[in-house]
Amino acid sequence: NAIRATSRRIAASFNRAKLDRAEATRKIEVAARESFRNWQSSGIRVDAVTSEIEAFRLVAKGIASEAQFGQKTTLDLFDAEKDVNDAELSLVSAEHNQLLAAVRLKAAIGSLTAEQMGLGDVLGQLADMPPPKSPFYDSFPFGRRPITD
Repeated sequence: NAIRATSRRIAASFNRAKLDRAEATRKIEVAARESFRNWQSSGIRVDAVTSEIEAFRLVAKGIASEAQFGQKTTLDLFDAEKDVNDAELSLVSAEHNQLLAAVRLKAAIGSLTAEQMGLGDVLGQLADMPPPKSPFYDSFPFGRRPITD
């Protein structure tokens, strides 16, 4: 009976491990797909904001020429320039989000390593790093300090 119970426990453990592996693989695939779609949408957003900037620049140019002939006020010109500046700021934000999405995509597919990013030589070997100083070394007067008279 004990042998049967042990074999059932081992079989159940094996089946649980297979299901855990399948679930982990599924989660990784979903995360990779999500990251890829976020990266794609961020690229589309950058293109849209670039088109928006071009449109606002054309509007500002038209308002500037109308203001020169007295059909628009200086306040209208300032509003148009503010719209251009806001669109340029939106472009910077969209490009930032695109870079973050690219890094998240690399992390999701497992290629965000120091060697892949060209940082292999920068980090150095772990064995070459000095060990950290114990935070308790200076805290206790009776620690490992040598007693000097």
